[in-house]
Amino acid sequence: DNVIPSSNSQMALNLFYLGKLFSEKSYNKKAADMLNLVLEEFKHYAGGYSNWGCLALHLTYPFIEMAIVGNNVNENLIELHKQSVTNTILALSQSASNLPLLLNRYVDGETLIYVCENNLCKLPVNTIEEAVKQF
Repeated sequence: DNVIPSSNSQMALNLFYLGKLFSEKSYNKKAADMLNLVLEEFKHYAGGYSNWGCLALHLTYPFIEMAIVGNNVNENLIELHKQSVTNTILALSQSASNLPLLLNRYVDGETLIYVCENNLCKLPVNTIEEAVKQF
């Protein structure tokens, strides 16, 4: 990577994020396989492999998938950013969506927040404060 991230490291991160967003485990496996190919070099000069380091972080520590669905999505997003949440991917919608992370989560007249890990979601909550406690 060095100063300019390599196209392979960027694609590995893209595959990881897409795998989480679309519940496509093969993408996540491919990203992990790609990381394994550069792991020895990474160990010797981690500073030169920043994108690979981000991917390693995502694969090593709990990675949170978060869905916010309903009328107050924007307000909740602003509140979430104040919490400085990391190692998380967000999916947002003000209406019903076919995106796997959002599928069947919309309830008319409510704003619900789902905190998930490895496609397993906890019970939905109504505030960012409650959601952050679920991490």
